[in-house]
Amino acid sequence: MVRLQGADLFPFLQGLVTNDVFLLSEERESIYTMMLNSQVDITEVSDEYRTFAALPSEELGKRLWLPFKQGEVTLAHPDPRLEQFGWRIVARDGSEVLAAIDPGCEIETREEREYHIQRYKVGLPEGTVDLPPGNCLPLESNLVFHDGVSFTKGCYIGQELTARSYHTGVIRKRLAPIEFESVPENIQSGVTIETEDTKKNAGKYRNSVDRFGLGLIRLAEMKKRLVIPSSDEHLYSVKAHIPSWWPQEGEITVQQ
Repeated sequence: MVRLQGADLFPFLQGLVTNDVFLLSEERESIYTMMLNSQVDITEVSDEYRTFAALPSEELGKRLWLPFKQGEVTLAHPDPRLEQFGWRIVARDGSEVLAAIDPGCEIETREEREYHIQRYKVGLPEGTVDLPPGNCLPLESNLVFHDGVSFTKGCYIGQELTARSYHTGVIRKRLAPIEFESVPENIQSGVTIETEDTKKNAGKYRNSVDRFGLGLIRLAEMKKRLVIPSSDEHLYSVKAHIPSWWPQEGEITVQQ
């Protein structure tokens, strides 16, 4: 969450983020974006605000509409990344969020870890572990697939490298969902992922919950059997998957 005050906020924010903030309107109240500035300070505000995710049930399919009562919820918008991920909600700590949702909606609460498992299964990153500051790029993090990058709005911090990589089509690695054969233990974020047969560098491990996680995977090694070493020298077998929301395979450039 970014809170801004003062005059000319939109032009200032426009120079910091990858997306075009002028796309925001009454019809489109949320967009997905990144801030490409390693000097940005991240302040802990969990003592003031809490975040929630409202996902549709299997019976509803992908679409979810949530009517809210005024007052209890600070922000509530459809998730701009994937339609199947419902709504993102921000509320002040202590707010009765469930009471703010229309009583006609049937709600079942789940543990936070179940949400993370679901997003890892489909390959959605969140937070500084999945997207380490200063060590991740918007195109490798699949922002283009979520309409999170504007190539028409003009200059912003990091724009030159992002635009050049996009127009040359050379994207060798992408953040992809990975699935372990067994629940891993003692694996450090950032450790090298290798091919099982040749021990070739296939990417970097980011994080996981239960058997599901994310890795920055070299596209050329995507379909191979992979292994990840733990800190106690155990090798865990893992498979990388191409999410259904990626473009068709032929549209993804693979560079050896």
